[in-house]
Amino acid sequence: MRLTDDVDAFDAYLKANRGLSANTRKAYRGDLNECMDYLADHGCADLNETTIEDLRMWMAESSKSHARSSMARKTVAVRCFFAWAHEHGRVRSNPAAMLMTPKIPDALPAVLNESQAERLMDRVDEESGEHAGAREA
Repeated sequence: MRLTDDVDAFDAYLKANRGLSANTRKAYRGDLNECMDYLADHGCADLNETTIEDLRMWMAESSKSHARSSMARKTVAVRCFFAWAHEHGRVRSNPAAMLMTPKIPDALPAVLNESQAERLMDRVDEESGEHAGAREA
């Protein structure tokens, strides 16, 4: 069985059982095809030959051209795929079980600098003066 056949079967499983959106399934499919192409190009034509080292090498290569958030999604896709493949007897073991998801740093909120804060407060003062008697009318 070809690697792409396994990806097709996994996609059908996701559609029928997991309730993932079409966009998520499309992204997972692209991620898995990228991973499978890498594995095939590096001599791994059988999922049972895949090791965690193979997957880590793919992640390292892929992370050169993708953001951490994309790498986190790719990692989840590969982990879910190999868990499914193991559960359905397509692989003897799950090489992705210990694959770590890249950490995505929490973004700090944007803050106003001093001059922006002053302009905001001046604007509030101007507008509140214009409408000061509106409630009394």
